[in-house]
Amino acid sequence: MGKFRAHRLDETPQTFAENCPSDYTDLDTATGSGSDTDDPCDAGSESDEEQFRHTWAQLREERRAKAAAQRLQRLRNTSIRSVEHHLDGPIDREGGAHDKTGKKHGPYKIGGDSLRTAQRKRQKITDAARQAGCSLDSTEVQQRLQSITSRPTEKLVQRKLSSFFTRDLSTNIPAPSIEHPAPESGSESGSSLRVDSDTDSGDIDVPLVQLIAPPALSQAQTGGSTQDSTTTANEAITLTNDAIAAAAYTEDILETATPKTTPQLLALADECRCKARKAHDYRAEVLFASLVDFYKWSPHQGRLRAALRISRNHQRGPAFARVLCAQARHFEATESLKPSRQGHKTQGESVLDNEAVMLGVQSWLRTLEAGQVTPKLLQTHLNTTLLPSLSLRKKSLSLRQARRWLWCLGYQQKRHSKGVYWDGHERRDVKKRRKAYLDEIEKIEPYMATYEGPYMEESTAAMLDDEGKEHIVIVHDESGFHANDYQGNYWLKGGEHVLKKKDKGWLIMVSGFICQRYGNVALTDELLAENAKLPQGERLDVTDSRVTIYPSSRKGSDNYWNMEQMIEQLQNAIPIAHRLFPNAVIHWIFDNSSCHGSLAKDALTVTKMNVNPGGKNVPLMHDTVLPADNPWGLGGWRQTMQFDPVLPDNDEFKAFEGQPKGMRRILHERGLLKPGMVGDCQACKQSKSRKAHVTGATEDELERIDEDEEFDTEDEDEGRSKECCMRRVLSMQQDFQDEKSMLEQVIEQAGDVCHFLPKFHPELNPIEYYWGWAKNYFREWSTGNFARAKQLVQEALDACPLITIRRFFRRAFRYLSVYRLGATGVAAEYAVRKFRSHRQVWMMDLDQAEAERKAKLARDIKHSLAIWRFF
Repeated sequence: MGKFRAHRLDETPQTFAENCPSDYTDLDTATGSGSDTDDPCDAGSESDEEQFRHTWAQLREERRAKAAAQRLQRLRNTSIRSVEHHLDGPIDREGGAHDKTGKKHGPYKIGGDSLRTAQRKRQKITDAARQAGCSLDSTEVQQRLQSITSRPTEKLVQRKLSSFFTRDLSTNIPAPSIEHPAPESGSESGSSLRVDSDTDSGDIDVPLVQLIAPPALSQAQTGGSTQDSTTTANEAITLTNDAIAAAAYTEDILETATPKTTPQLLALADECRCKARKAHDYRAEVLFASLVDFYKWSPHQGRLRAALRISRNHQRGPAFARVLCAQARHFEATESLKPSRQGHKTQGESVLDNEAVMLGVQSWLRTLEAGQVTPKLLQTHLNTTLLPSLSLRKKSLSLRQARRWLWCLGYQQKRHSKGVYWDGHERRDVKKRRKAYLDEIEKIEPYMATYEGPYMEESTAAMLDDEGKEHIVIVHDESGFHANDYQGNYWLKGGEHVLKKKDKGWLIMVSGFICQRYGNVALTDELLAENAKLPQGERLDVTDSRVTIYPSSRKGSDNYWNMEQMIEQLQNAIPIAHRLFPNAVIHWIFDNSSCHGSLAKDALTVTKMNVNPGGKNVPLMHDTVLPADNPWGLGGWRQTMQFDPVLPDNDEFKAFEGQPKGMRRILHERGLLKPGMVGDCQACKQSKSRKAHVTGATEDELERIDEDEEFDTEDEDEGRSKECCMRRVLSMQQDFQDEKSMLEQVIEQAGDVCHFLPKFHPELNPIEYYWGWAKNYFREWSTGNFARAKQLVQEALDACPLITIRRFFRRAFRYLSVYRLGATGVAAEYAVRKFRSHRQVWMMDLDQAEAERKAKLARDIKHSLAIWRFF
């Protein structure tokens, strides 16, 4: 049989006969024939060939049966060892890797020998000593026996197994009132059942009750009382029942560990694969799928070849084949996969684990502003200040370690991007303006069309307003493109570099309007055809609201964007919008920039007025009507801001004909001037300076900020009189507060509505996302040529799909719904990103998103704390 192991199972008899050695004689023994004529290697007739085929098949089946028996025995031994380990429990033993001397060391302990294993080892040492002729009492043998140590088993198992099976069982004196079947052999006298026996590891066919008889009763032998005999008998019955239960428990475990056939393993692996797929466990799904193929191919190709074939199919190497074989052996024994050891590395200590270092680094980082933290700055601080002051063994830190420390402390390297401005996002005046804007949009949302679903299909408005009109939202913004604006990330090989121009290149300024229904506000092809048929007076000369300029300080170039250009663009965009939406109320939304808040040249503003009449730089203001709340009953009277062009000769203001009256004269005519009132008090001057520093507002905007009593810097203004000076009294008049910007005047004259976004809220403007999409397209195809850049800007703006623009609007409305629920900051940002397919976020969704965000944050913090030890 030994020589047959070198041949393949699929080898034909003819091939085997040709390759058969001449001195081979095992076949004669196997077939029972010793004659040369019966040798299959020399057979020439058909009968001899048939006999050879029969002998070959018989030997092949014998070899397969022997291999199956060996595998069955190995699996049974493995099952027995696992049961012993479960019953006896582990013992401490030194673990770890071997050193140069061959001794194992390690700071941790792993499992060890059970009692039965230790007894087997001692028996082997004893047998080896007897065969070698050594005395069992010699020093060498005793040292080897003492080196094998084990600990006692658990008390419950000790009582059920060890205490019962290791004591002598006798049936010389039967127990009272207990009948036992007669033994079949004479082994009952002085017999003992030893669990640690090496002589028989097979199955026990004799019933357990016949082998386990009650223990000898000393009281019956010595003639004790009947009560003592009954008590001893009851104890014997209890001990016998415990032993039988323990043996049955052991047999149940061995039965569950019975090896399964290949079809059974295949079905079990496929079932586990389905469970792993439902649980979204990718590692388990891949391994179980590999095991399914493994059990399909191994009966025909062998285990090793099947594993190598599966490894090649997965584009893996021989290592994966070895892992697959190990997983198969573990699966056949336990019906589960081996647990993953990924991440179970030895964790070393880091200097960052030192509490003094951690506190010192965190305290120093808090002194820096956002954007100032760099790995080089941290390295310099640690090497020159912190580490020398703590007298640690580590005296310096590399730049790479400093970068890792920043990552462990929660810092990440990010590129500058436009988004939510947290510096003034939650300022009290901004929150008040945001609430007002939310209320404005909430009133018109029922009259607006919605766009939902994966294809952002339009749904008509749920209702129309009292006049039967639909409401349309059009947003506006400006953006700049530079000719030398390239993409920031590249895929390069080692040694490759990208050469860029030093400056950004020529500026291309774009100002545009977009809406949900058409995207860019421009006439469609049908409307262009109709417009061309109209007479000259009704025909629109400008059919696209988008304006592109090329400003610079060079001679002959366009001027930079200003309010005059903005008003001209708006006047051209309004008729285009009315052609697109003939029976609708259009809401024009602008961001809160200084340009959009500019007042007309003749607007009422106290910031440009003098105390006394006249002045060179004081603008001429339009006439006004006194407010109805005038304390002297002058409400409704018309008041001019300048003196008449012609005054009587005896008039005290004859020298100021046609010039501004000044704040003193205007307050006097309104009856609001008090004796001793100054033009500007010191408190107003300081407040104005603080507001300009905090907000960066212009003079026109400062006047509007003065109207807001909820501004952060106005805590002291609330307790201050509103009649402290002339400028403050005049700024609090209703006609000065109701002064509108140029944009509002133009839009309201056309019958539309104007809205301004709150400051620091670009996320509420959908066109901001539109600019970002177009700039990504521009950077991807930019070549640095100005002529190409001018064409590319228009190409990028027109390339944005309409469905994408509608999704930008949906995201802006999602922010509105989150802010209405009271969520701000990181919670609002996370909720908007999570429910990206929703137009509106509800309170239930917000609570779910907040819970997930906090759980994710806790996991990230735990992971970062655990990962410190790797550095």
